[in-house]
Amino acid sequence: MTIPKTLHITWVGDESRRPDNCIQTWADRNPGWTVKLWGNDDLANYGWYNARHMREMARRELNGVAGLIRWGVLYNEGGLVVDADSVCVRALDDWLLEHEAFACWENELVRPGLIAAGYVASVPENPFFGQIIQDLQAEPSVVHDLAWKTVGPLRLTEA
Repeated sequence: MTIPKTLHITWVGDESRRPDNCIQTWADRNPGWTVKLWGNDDLANYGWYNARHMREMARRELNGVAGLIRWGVLYNEGGLVVDADSVCVRALDDWLLEHEAFACWENELVRPGLIAAGYVASVPENPFFGQIIQDLQAEPSVVHDLAWKTVGPLRLTEA
């Protein structure tokens, strides 16, 4: 099985602030890919595994909601999730899709040893991402600390 050619981008909250110019770079440079934009309607209507954490996180950090969406999307659909405010500078290579999953490092000078949650890809139903979802479900709360720690890059790195 290969990673589907689907780019998943999430923007929740004030849609007038959504960085459509950044999002468009992903579509423009990867014309053979399906681009799925996940937003407020999806947050309200999709059957998320960790909906209670999303509701709680929405009152604190919207980037944490996007992080929780990320794990559900990767597990359910597979593909590549990228941060909405990132810019694609060149087309994605097909060889990236020949793996079960991949991710990128954060800036090694600023955050050494931390895996970036903003660029993660997977085949559908990857047990690694399923375990992240289950581990999050078992948490009584995810707002006891900053989202990058509880549902984002630190969660991914420690998993």
